[in-house]
Amino acid sequence: MTNLKNISNSSTKSDWLNEIRKENPDRFEEIYYHSISQQIQGLSFATKEDILQLNPLNFKPSGDSWKTGTTIIYRDLQQCQELISICLKNGVEHLVLENIEQLELNTIEQVLSEVFSEMMSFEFRFSNSNISESISKYILKKNCQISYPANSSLVNTNPDLEGIQLLSFSLVDIFLSPKNIASKIQFVLTNKNHKSRLNLILDNDFLNNIAFIRAIRILISQLDGNTSIETGIRSNLSIEHGQNPLIATSLICLSAAISNPEIINFKPFDSTDQNYLNIHEAYKHCLHLQHILKSEAKLGIDMDLVSGSYYLEDLSHKIYSLLIQEL
Repeated sequence: MTNLKNISNSSTKSDWLNEIRKENPDRFEEIYYHSISQQIQGLSFATKEDILQLNPLNFKPSGDSWKTGTTIIYRDLQQCQELISICLKNGVEHLVLENIEQLELNTIEQVLSEVFSEMMSFEFRFSNSNISESISKYILKKNCQISYPANSSLVNTNPDLEGIQLLSFSLVDIFLSPKNIASKIQFVLTNKNHKSRLNLILDNDFLNNIAFIRAIRILISQLDGNTSIETGIRSNLSIEHGQNPLIATSLICLSAAISNPEIINFKPFDSTDQNYLNIHEAYKHCLHLQHILKSEAKLGIDMDLVSGSYYLEDLSHKIYSLLIQEL
């Protein structure tokens, strides 16, 4: 066992390797040059100084953590305003409003009456591009964002369309149709005339979620893309029998926080569990959990917490390979 007391926080990788070499003179080469695959060779003792050189992932600089976010599904004005108020009081940084296609301009004005867009990001997420010009102009004038599904034919026929192209998909989508997902990602990354974002839908699988996000980061890096990543949670999340829904959703949020995307959009999911929180408490939980992970666990300041993990490096590369071989 390496004597950790002899190695300070400022030690370099060379210091670590020298200690290991001393304690394992006959096995050092075997230990250092391990490989599950060539892509992760030598990473078991990687530190921040050489992750920058060896790791293909283009992570944000230290200290640039994700935006704490959630989504409100519009049902009526009163409930929407109540939920917006709760989110603002509990530190939301990126708030998305969905199910808004039928809203009139005066309703949108009331929705935004107490929203200070200079203090947070407020996004109107449309399910299609049939957005009224007057509504679009008003939303953008209020310094809010507009997003709509990424669609190559739409962008080609309307090059002046403002807003963010949003490409949403899950790991299951990649397994079922890797060629389709790969071509959509390539289109979004290569279309420089429109802003874009990849919305990765996470499921109830902690390690696969982490590898999924890392694989997409590798793909973005290899394609020289400059798009942001948002992580969401499946609305019809499958909870195993006897599993507490709060623990399940907490683990999903933790998997996203470890991977440090630009936005974590963590919203309550539909649960048949009678012990699950009411809607107001559920929104508080979604936001408080992210603040705990960011402010107390300090997960948002590290570049890649799992770099060097044999299993996760290998799984990330396998998911990445499914996509890159289709391009």
